[in-house]
Amino acid sequence: MVKNKEAYLLGELEGTINMVNGHEKVVERLAREDISHQEKIAHSVSPNERYFWLVQLQQIDYLHEEEVKKMTDLSAEEANTEVELMEQLFITQENKEELEAILKKPDGHSVRVIVDAMKGNKIDEQIYHNGAILRNQCMKFGEKREEIVNEITEETKQSINCPQHVAYLDAFNASLKSIIYPWQKITRAMKSVNRQTTTAIAQFKLDTISLNKAIHKFVTEEPVPGMKIELSSFL
Repeated sequence: MVKNKEAYLLGELEGTINMVNGHEKVVERLAREDISHQEKIAHSVSPNERYFWLVQLQQIDYLHEEEVKKMTDLSAEEANTEVELMEQLFITQENKEELEAILKKPDGHSVRVIVDAMKGNKIDEQIYHNGAILRNQCMKFGEKREEIVNEITEETKQSINCPQHVAYLDAFNASLKSIIYPWQKITRAMKSVNRQTTTAIAQFKLDTISLNKAIHKFVTEEPVPGMKIELSSFL
């Protein structure tokens, strides 16, 4: 529908566009001739030659002014109509670009639920970094992990009719929490600028092992059959 509207508007504006483009080409040619004639005047070797090129330059300037007038030689009503059509065309082309972008990267219901849950808990996506959650936002996510994961799970369940799929979702929820909890503890320790105690260092090691095991279990004992996730070479 948007493409059809764009085609219609381009058709309505075709005469104006062609007229303006035609006048622009003439104006550009006259501008080039103007520069050329000014150079010839500057390099004239006699008064007669200089006078000749001055007359030619005046004629070009006159033609230039006439072409500019023709480009804007519309009645007030015609000008208003053309402006409205151009504005509609601009908006239509913007809408077309936005819709094409959406069609290239559609978001399903679950994606919208996740984004809404993140925003609701004041977790910002850093769009300039491919939508990743970065830096302090990671810490916020870790602190709100229970609320976020539970909210996403409960909201997603509303659109699931199959009991087996609900069971898969619950299993996925449990696996995710087993990963997020030690990950959050590790991240908090790594961001600390304080000297760590022997007990904290020992706990950091245990949390790292727990995270490693949780990830391994998530991959090898898929909460949802057919996920086919491979173990990463980097933790």
